[in-house]
Amino acid sequence: MKIFFKKSETSPLVSSSNIEVNHIERILTKRKGVMDFEDSFYIMITILVVFFTTGCTPTYDEKKGYKEASINPLFPVPENAVQSELEYGNPIIKDGVKYTIKNIGGEQGLYPPEDYLAEIENWGWYELEDEQMGSMHVFNKDGTVMWLDINQDFLGLYELERNIYSKK
Repeated sequence: MKIFFKKSETSPLVSSSNIEVNHIERILTKRKGVMDFEDSFYIMITILVVFFTTGCTPTYDEKKGYKEASINPLFPVPENAVQSELEYGNPIIKDGVKYTIKNIGGEQGLYPPEDYLAEIENWGWYELEDEQMGSMHVFNKDGTVMWLDINQDFLGLYELERNIYSKK
Protein backbone atom coordinates (compact mmCIF):
# COMPACT_ATOMS: atom_id res chain seq x y z
CA MET A 1 0.00 0.00 0.00
CA LYS A 2 1.43 3.36 -1.00
CA ILE A 3 0.39 6.66 0.50
CA PHE A 4 1.13 9.85 -1.40
CA PHE A 5 1.15 13.42 -0.09
CA LYS A 6 1.58 16.62 -1.95
CA LYS A 7 4.59 18.58 -0.72
CA SER A 8 2.38 21.24 0.82
CA GLU A 9 -0.04 18.91 2.61
CA THR A 10 0.15 16.96 5.81
CA SER A 11 -1.79 13.90 6.81
CA PRO A 12 -5.14 14.66 8.39
CA LEU A 13 -3.98 12.49 11.32
CA VAL A 14 -0.71 14.36 11.81
CA SER A 15 -0.52 18.05 12.58
CA SER A 16 1.97 20.07 10.60
CA SER A 17 3.65 21.19 13.82
CA ASN A 18 4.58 17.62 14.78
CA ILE A 19 5.87 15.90 11.65
CA GLU A 20 6.72 17.41 8.30
CA VAL A 21 5.64 15.83 5.04
CA ASN A 22 9.25 15.26 4.02
CA HIS A 23 9.85 13.10 7.09
CA ILE A 24 6.75 11.02 6.30
CA GLU A 25 7.88 10.62 2.70
CA ARG A 26 11.32 9.48 3.89
CA ILE A 27 9.75 6.85 6.15
CA LEU A 28 7.32 5.62 3.48
CA THR A 29 9.88 5.46 0.69
CA LYS A 30 12.76 3.98 2.69
CA ARG A 31 14.37 1.18 0.76
CA LYS A 32 13.60 -2.27 2.07
CA GLY A 33 16.52 -3.83 3.95
CA VAL A 34 18.34 -0.54 4.57
CA MET A 35 18.63 0.69 8.15
CA ASP A 36 19.68 4.10 9.23
CA PHE A 37 21.52 4.92 12.47
CA GLU A 38 18.32 5.52 14.42
CA ASP A 39 16.88 2.10 13.52
CA SER A 40 20.08 0.26 14.40
CA PHE A 41 20.37 2.20 17.67
CA TYR A 42 16.90 1.11 18.82
CA ILE A 43 17.55 -2.49 17.83
CA MET A 44 20.83 -2.52 19.78
CA ILE A 45 19.17 -1.03 22.88
CA THR A 46 16.41 -3.68 22.70
CA ILE A 47 18.96 -6.49 22.46
CA LEU A 48 20.92 -5.13 25.43
CA VAL A 49 17.79 -4.81 27.57
CA VAL A 50 16.77 -8.40 26.80
CA PHE A 51 20.31 -9.66 27.51
CA PHE A 52 20.67 -7.89 30.85
CA THR A 53 17.22 -8.79 32.13
CA THR A 54 17.25 -12.47 31.19
CA GLY A 55 20.78 -13.62 30.45
CA CYS A 56 22.35 -12.85 33.81
CA THR A 57 19.88 -14.51 36.18
CA PRO A 58 20.52 -18.17 37.01
CA THR A 59 17.58 -20.52 36.55
CA TYR A 60 16.53 -23.08 39.12
CA ASP A 61 17.83 -26.56 38.34
CA GLU A 62 17.67 -29.33 40.95
CA LYS A 63 20.52 -31.15 39.18
CA LYS A 64 22.95 -28.39 40.18
CA GLY A 65 22.53 -29.37 43.83
CA TYR A 66 22.32 -27.36 47.01
CA LYS A 67 24.59 -25.38 49.30
CA GLU A 68 24.44 -24.13 52.87
CA ALA A 69 22.45 -20.96 53.48
CA SER A 70 24.53 -18.01 54.63
CA ILE A 71 22.34 -17.32 57.68
CA ASN A 72 22.13 -20.95 58.81
CA PRO A 73 24.56 -23.55 57.40
CA LEU A 74 22.13 -26.34 58.30
CA PHE A 75 19.53 -25.09 55.80
CA PRO A 76 19.90 -25.79 52.04
CA VAL A 77 19.48 -23.31 49.20
CA PRO A 78 19.91 -24.01 45.47
CA GLU A 79 23.58 -24.05 44.45
CA ASN A 80 23.20 -21.46 41.70
CA ALA A 81 21.10 -18.98 43.72
CA VAL A 82 22.62 -15.49 43.94
CA GLN A 83 22.61 -13.99 47.43
CA SER A 84 21.69 -10.37 48.13
CA GLU A 85 20.70 -8.21 51.07
CA LEU A 86 17.18 -8.34 52.43
CA GLU A 87 15.52 -5.66 54.52
CA TYR A 88 13.10 -6.73 57.21
CA GLY A 89 11.60 -4.95 60.18
CA ASN A 90 10.08 -7.79 62.14
CA PRO A 91 11.54 -8.03 65.69
CA ILE A 92 11.14 -11.83 65.83
CA ILE A 93 13.47 -12.27 62.85
CA LYS A 94 17.07 -12.97 63.85
CA ASP A 95 18.48 -12.78 60.31
CA GLY A 96 17.28 -12.81 56.71
CA VAL A 97 18.68 -13.13 53.22
CA LYS A 98 17.36 -12.98 49.66
CA TYR A 99 18.42 -15.42 46.95
CA THR A 100 17.67 -14.58 43.32
CA ILE A 101 17.05 -17.53 41.06
CA LYS A 102 14.83 -17.45 38.00
CA ASN A 103 11.62 -19.48 38.09
CA ILE A 104 12.21 -20.95 41.56
CA GLY A 105 8.52 -20.63 42.40
CA GLY A 106 6.87 -20.98 39.02
CA GLU A 107 4.38 -18.46 37.73
CA GLN A 108 3.73 -15.82 40.42
CA GLY A 109 5.41 -18.09 42.99
CA LEU A 110 2.44 -20.46 43.02
CA TYR A 111 4.40 -23.63 42.21
CA PRO A 112 7.36 -24.19 44.55
CA PRO A 113 9.63 -27.02 43.43
CA GLU A 114 8.67 -30.19 45.28
CA ASP A 115 12.21 -31.57 44.96
CA TYR A 116 13.58 -28.51 46.81
CA LEU A 117 11.07 -28.93 49.64
CA ALA A 118 12.00 -32.63 49.79
CA GLU A 119 15.72 -31.71 49.94
CA ILE A 120 15.03 -29.43 52.91
CA GLU A 121 13.42 -32.38 54.68
CA ASN A 122 16.42 -34.56 53.72
CA TRP A 123 18.61 -32.08 55.62
CA GLY A 124 16.58 -32.83 58.78
CA TRP A 125 14.01 -30.03 58.69
CA TYR A 126 10.31 -30.72 58.86
CA GLU A 127 7.65 -28.43 57.48
CA LEU A 128 4.93 -27.08 59.75
CA GLU A 129 2.28 -27.31 57.05
CA ASP A 130 -0.47 -25.91 59.30
CA GLU A 131 1.54 -22.68 59.65
CA GLN A 132 2.06 -22.11 55.91
CA MET A 133 0.64 -18.82 54.66
CA GLY A 134 0.61 -18.44 50.87
CA SER A 135 4.19 -18.57 49.60
CA MET A 136 5.63 -18.58 53.16
CA HIS A 137 6.71 -22.05 54.30
CA VAL A 138 7.67 -22.72 57.92
CA PHE A 139 10.38 -25.26 58.83
CA ASN A 140 11.60 -26.48 62.22
CA LYS A 141 14.71 -28.39 63.24
CA ASP A 142 15.65 -28.92 66.88
CA GLY A 143 13.75 -25.79 67.96
CA THR A 144 15.21 -23.54 65.24
CA VAL A 145 12.52 -22.09 63.00
CA MET A 146 13.09 -20.89 59.43
CA TRP A 147 10.64 -19.04 57.22
CA LEU A 148 11.06 -19.72 53.51
CA ASP A 149 9.21 -17.30 51.23
CA ILE A 150 9.28 -18.75 47.70
CA ASN A 151 8.40 -16.28 44.94
CA GLN A 152 8.58 -16.49 41.14
CA ASP A 153 12.21 -15.44 40.70
CA PHE A 154 13.61 -15.25 44.22
CA LEU A 155 13.28 -16.69 47.67
CA GLY A 156 13.52 -15.01 51.04
CA LEU A 157 14.96 -16.97 53.95
CA TYR A 158 14.49 -15.85 57.56
CA GLU A 159 15.73 -17.35 60.81
CA LEU A 160 13.55 -16.51 63.81
CA GLU A 161 14.91 -15.29 67.15
CA ARG A 162 12.87 -17.87 68.97
CA ASN A 163 10.42 -20.66 68.27
CA ILE A 164 7.02 -18.99 68.17
CA TYR A 165 5.51 -22.39 67.37
CA SER A 166 6.46 -23.88 70.74
CA LYS A 167 3.83 -26.64 70.74
CA LYS A 168 5.33 -28.19 67.63
